[in-house]
Amino acid sequence: MYSRSVRFAFICLLFIGVTFLSGCAETPKERPKELVTVKVGYIPVLPYAPLFVAKEKGYFEEEGLNVELVRQPSGADILSLVIAGKLQVGGGAVGAAMYNAISKGFPVVVVAPLHGQDPDGPAVDPFVIRKDLLEEGIVKDISDLKGRKVAINSIGVATEFMLNEWLKQGGLTIDDIELVTMPFPQILTALETGAIDAGLLPEPLATLAEKKGIAERVMDRYKPGMLTTVLFFNKEWAEKNPDVAERFMIAYLKAVRDLMLNDGWRSDENVKIIEKYTKVPADLIKKAVPPYVDPNLEINKKSLMEQQFFLLKRGALTYSEPLLIDEIIDTSFAEKAVEKLGRI
Repeated sequence: MYSRSVRFAFICLLFIGVTFLSGCAETPKERPKELVTVKVGYIPVLPYAPLFVAKEKGYFEEEGLNVELVRQPSGADILSLVIAGKLQVGGGAVGAAMYNAISKGFPVVVVAPLHGQDPDGPAVDPFVIRKDLLEEGIVKDISDLKGRKVAINSIGVATEFMLNEWLKQGGLTIDDIELVTMPFPQILTALETGAIDAGLLPEPLATLAEKKGIAERVMDRYKPGMLTTVLFFNKEWAEKNPDVAERFMIAYLKAVRDLMLNDGWRSDENVKIIEKYTKVPADLIKKAVPPYVDPNLEINKKSLMEQQFFLLKRGALTYSEPLLIDEIIDTSFAEKAVEKLGRI
């Protein structure tokens, strides 16, 4: 029989051993935190592709975000919902509604490019003229469009500025043509029926028009690097949740680079994702001129100011003195994302 002291020593050694082994055992992993929900407004067209890719490839989830993509009929609707706080993030055209909202102190701020014109490539939002007019010599160049019907999707947005820039190449302005506004798909139909003579037709509709022999794009490039659509945040949300806003931008930047580098716009994986959201056939996506997004999310400040001055001159803005660029944009979130992923 063991003495009391021996039994006590054995118990102490046993206790020390168990404690040591417990300390060496693998600490249970923390349960993943609940994903933060972020609601994002989009339109099912090519420029919103980075949002689709980030969602489908899990980039948002990697950053701890549950991003809900909320489809809307127009950029104006998205802007209104972001201002109201019903959406935290959205994208839309540079235009009067955006500038006016910012001038009135509404909680919206531009944080990154959504799409624009390639600084070194063809226009993604080209100007097209009916093919029959070109073939018959009725319209030989842009100057021959004076007094003719030319269409864009809306006034007070980037496309109005674009059209004016196109017309300048023929010594004309918007005031020299009969301006018609209609949704982009209807512009394609109107060209086909002869209801209009020319128009601004974004991809992939421009490629489709050429494929069908309806119209041809004139001039491959204009305003290289022009910013056409932008990503914006609800300013109050971003200020209260800077970490969430930064993580959103990191995921967005990953998707942008997926598309912009190594011909990512035409990779089968990305095209399949874009087709899912836009319903544009994969072969047409691959043939179209892809939207351009700077892979470091640089915002073309000069373009934003040029468009603001144009809209002021057209009387589309509710103020008379131009906003300063720092009142329009906040690059801090994009800069943090680039810092995290590295500049290329």
